[in-house]
Amino acid sequence: MFTLIVGNVGAFNFECEHEARKDFNDWYTVIKQGKNQRSESLELIDDDTGETLESVDKDKVLLLSGWNWYEYEIAGQYLSAIFNDDWTGLDDREGRELQDFLDSLPAVVGHWDIVENGENEFGLCDVSGMRANTETVRLMFKTGEGE
Repeated sequence: MFTLIVGNVGAFNFECEHEARKDFNDWYTVIKQGKNQRSESLELIDDDTGETLESVDKDKVLLLSGWNWYEYEIAGQYLSAIFNDDWTGLDDREGRELQDFLDSLPAVVGHWDIVENGENEFGLCDVSGMRANTETVRLMFKTGEGE
């Protein structure tokens, strides 16, 4: 028996290694093409030995499909402005800090993404320079479009 663990989607059991590897390759292709953003990783396990036969995480898939990113720790009050262009929750000082931060970023054409690590950490905010509850966010871009 073999088990294929597909990130947050679930675990699937197979009788033979061939079918398990075929399904692994199918899921890998789907994730690499960006059609399933919920899957954080793939892992194919031999149930008899407990050995991991193949494994790939979402970051590796993104890199292999031509994506790269800059990563930042951002306090929660800035997220709506970054992701939704809704600055109404920021006071004047916070608005200036965020604009200065955005102006200082590398000139890339891309989009923002939150790293889904399931936890909100108390850390140093890259926008304000102050300690706050932060989320790890990425400025995503295709390799060659602004490194």
